[in-house]
Amino acid sequence: MKMIEFAIILLISAIFISILRLIKGSPWNTLIGYSSFSSKITLLMIILGVLLQKDWALDLSLIYTLLSTGSVVIVSYFMGRRNLG
Repeated sequence: MKMIEFAIILLISAIFISILRLIKGSPWNTLIGYSSFSSKITLLMIILGVLLQKDWALDLSLIYTLLSTGSVVIVSYFMGRRNLG
């Protein structure tokens, strides 16, 4: 169980690093930071869902991934059209 705890702590620290990228930088760096943040949150949800043996957590992480990916695609489309960055 120690390895799992270490992986969760490492993942949470990586989430905080992604938050720093969200705060600082150009609009494109913010979008990359959001994408990275949402990927790490999804991975954390999957790990906790498997550890707690909750099927609904895995379903929720799948829905969150689909919504996050869609939002990144839509925002990057509009940012590209407006030549932000």
